[in-house]
Amino acid sequence: MATIYRDDDDKLHNDSGPAYVSEDGNRREWWIHGVRDRDEVDGPAVEDDNIQYYCYYINGIRTKSDDNPVVSLKNRKEWWKDGVQDRKNNPAVIDPDQNLEVWIEKGKMTKLDGPAFKNGDHEEYYIEGILTREDGPAVIDPDNDDIIYVLDGKRMKDEEEFDIKLKEKKDKEKKDKVKGEKF
Repeated sequence: MATIYRDDDDKLHNDSGPAYVSEDGNRREWWIHGVRDRDEVDGPAVEDDNIQYYCYYINGIRTKSDDNPVVSLKNRKEWWKDGVQDRKNNPAVIDPDQNLEVWIEKGKMTKLDGPAFKNGDHEEYYIEGILTREDGPAVIDPDNDDIIYVLDGKRMKDEEEFDIKLKEKKDKEKKDKVKGEKF
């Protein structure tokens, strides 16, 4: 039988250790008045030895103050800040077993110099959460023979339409720049 500690309001709670310990002792969860919480210096708020999992919570929010992963499941690592996936200049999700990298800043997939989502040969390009790419297809999926052109979140029917819309966009940007310089 699992060991469970609760406060007077019947919420999971233990000031001096895990509030939940599985029967075999391999899963431990730290809770304070019904909220997952553990000082990160002491370790993660959830630990499960059976599935090689840990997760840091501070006041119920997935977060850490340093650049170490907040979530780990076997070889998968995830970085979170203040409850959203976030890692600047590096992938926020890495899973070498799945050949997966996901670049996320402030909860939005984004990478300026390559695919923000990469799973094996499948690639997707995002900037600030918007599927887009100006120098080629925004989605490349060789397994399904998919090549999808997307510009600023709008899917193009083919490469020809993409080239036309990209030229229109560049011409407008150039025109707006000249117009701005006159004022």
